[in-house]
Amino acid sequence: MRVLRAILTAAAAVLVAATFIEAQEPAPPPAAPAETQAVEAAPAPPRPWPPPYYADRRFEENWQPLDWNEPHRGARDIFDPIKAIKLNDSGSVWIGFGGQQRGRMARQSTVFYGGNGDFEPVMWTWRTRAHADLHLGEKFRVFGEGIYSHTSIDQFRLGTFPEAPNLNGDMLNAFAEFATPIAGSWRGGAWGGRRELQMGHERVLSPGNWLLNRHTFDGAGAWIDNGRLKIEGFVTRPHIPVPDMFSRRDDETVFSGLIFTTALVDRPTVPAGSDAPAARETRINLQPYVLHVKREDFTFVQHTADEDRFTFGLLAYGDVGRTGFDFEYEGMYQYGRYNTGFDKGMIHAHSTTLELGYRLPRLPFMPRPILSFNYASGDDDQNDSRLGTFDPLYPLAYAFFGFHAAFDRKNFVTPGLHLDAVLRRNVYLRANYFPAFWRAEVNDGVYNTFNQIVRRPEPQSKGRGFVDLQQASRNLGNQFDFGVAWLPTHHLLIYGTYLRFNAGQFFEDTQTAPRDNMNGVMILTQFTF
Repeated sequence: MRVLRAILTAAAAVLVAATFIEAQEPAPPPAAPAETQAVEAAPAPPRPWPPPYYADRRFEENWQPLDWNEPHRGARDIFDPIKAIKLNDSGSVWIGFGGQQRGRMARQSTVFYGGNGDFEPVMWTWRTRAHADLHLGEKFRVFGEGIYSHTSIDQFRLGTFPEAPNLNGDMLNAFAEFATPIAGSWRGGAWGGRRELQMGHERVLSPGNWLLNRHTFDGAGAWIDNGRLKIEGFVTRPHIPVPDMFSRRDDETVFSGLIFTTALVDRPTVPAGSDAPAARETRINLQPYVLHVKREDFTFVQHTADEDRFTFGLLAYGDVGRTGFDFEYEGMYQYGRYNTGFDKGMIHAHSTTLELGYRLPRLPFMPRPILSFNYASGDDDQNDSRLGTFDPLYPLAYAFFGFHAAFDRKNFVTPGLHLDAVLRRNVYLRANYFPAFWRAEVNDGVYNTFNQIVRRPEPQSKGRGFVDLQQASRNLGNQFDFGVAWLPTHHLLIYGTYLRFNAGQFFEDTQTAPRDNMNGVMILTQFTF
């Protein structure tokens, strides 16, 4: 009953927020003179066919032709026509096919920063995806996508996980979806089966494309949308299609969520008869959400326990007026209970992300400098009945703190300086400098993005006259990394990145050997059709 009450309370809170935001929408401007109305009433340009880019979640692409009499008009190559093949005369029943091939190599100069068992791995990943998208009229579709993956370190196969029923291949997506108009501009839909989930900027819910293998989810969901407001919910069990020794299987977990998405848009109008150009439109995107996870045997430094955890969050990002600045804020609070079998306790954790950027479009390379700050709470006392370690659930692992995946959003604090730039057409740069990584709490450890404890917080006795420490340092180190992405065609992505991590005093305090810094390089090639 407590869980049911919490879900109903969360749903009510999101709906109240939706009503409030709707109420804050500015009233439409007064009717303009006839000549202005005629301009505003001009029909919007049709959606492009073919779509200019491929989506990460392939079922988000819309390949329905604009005219079934000339279904492939504008096709760029041999791959576009196979996206829309009609199966009856009218084209109401049609099917599309596509796929992706990816190869990835990553090398690190250290894994344990000079600690016991350290080595210099070279990791190889090959992955193939193929899908079919069947549409039965305007309201019903069936989407299926398979994945085949192989991952190794120095040619040692990582997929020999004894619990894995599928060592290489599995279904990544296999769902049916129904969508229909409801009333006015409102539409709604429901899906059931296996489906990749994604939310916001993927700090807590992502398909996980930069992980060794992707996340997907078995269950059902529904949504309603009117073009400005969207409310969606789901109840699922997480599933890793191609497990390996780094991926924690949690097929018995129950994961659900309720997400509300809208935007506050300021569209300035030009008085009738004025020749002055309209000011730039500004937008602030808002996404409050509630997520719930119930799973067994999840490990933190404090203990391994079954947990029942709610995440209440708000993502907001967009323009700071017309100043040229843009911002992002995401705040999350987690509440719940854990049970070790011999001990019970409460979960209270939180995380905050702040970013402020400024685009300089008139300068060469159109640079965008960004300041950021990330905080994720840790546990301050391993012996009490309160767990304070934040859990980022199912994030896009490599996107935030380096492709080495050494640090997760748990017991973690860092400021950051970043730079985005366009080096030339279809060549993009992202550079990151983190002047310091710290542990939020000295009694909690360090976690990586594979849900593993990288290092416990207890200092090691070095002997030989060294004074034993009472606590290990908070200082984890600092890091610089950059990546360059080249898209020579809409099919091909070539991406390379370099990383330098300077290990901090924490790694000196928690091992007997001298600490070692990390250099890493990753190269990825991906072909999508």
